Amino acid sequence: MSLMEKFADPALIDTLTSGEKATGALITTFMGMGITFVVLTLLWGTIGWMNKVVAATATETTGAPTDGVNATAAFLTGQAADSVQADEQLVAVITAAIAAYEGADRGTGKLVVRKITRVKSQASAWANAGTVDCIKTRKF
Repeated sequence: MSLMEKFADPALIDTLTSGEKATGALITTFMGMGITFVVLTLLWGTIGWMNKVVAATATETTGAPTDGVNATAAFLTGQAADSVQADEQLVAVITAAIAAYEGADRGTGKLVVRKITRVKSQASAWANAGTVDCIKTRKF
């Protein structure tokens, strides 16, 4: 009977010497750590491969090369459309909202939006999606 077979049997563990117990414990530890390392390496490789696939898909969709993180965010949120047209529409919507807020009777019609700068969010796409979901659940 091998050391690991004795180590696995609770009835035989008391018959092992301290050295055999230490050796069994080390073998068990290294096996567990080795399996964990192999699985994490496989996960890391799979995620890297998926990142490249998503980046290639986003490049084919938009025609512009992107890095993997932005391509993944664009792919997941569906924002792989033409950004120039989207920015022009955003400027038009913001201008219309400001004009509506100011009101036609109060303003003199001299409102001009000269520049709108998009601010980079420090939050990830997942955090933004969670925030939007949380806000949507609070509406009446």
